[in-house]
Amino acid sequence: MRRQSFPPEVACASADGTLSGTNAGWLVALFFASLVVSVLLMSMLVALAAVRRK
Repeated sequence: MRRQSFPPEVACASADGTLSGTNAGWLVALFFASLVVSVLLMSMLVALAAVRRK
């Protein structure tokens, strides 16, 4: 068994190196894209709050 915390995944690895039960590639891309969007939005909110305080 192989477990990952981000993106969440539980896969079964066999002795020859093949994996079964892994996430689809588009799902992994969606997780990372949502992380990037969240970071960008938070930095924009912090910048906006800094500008409004002046």
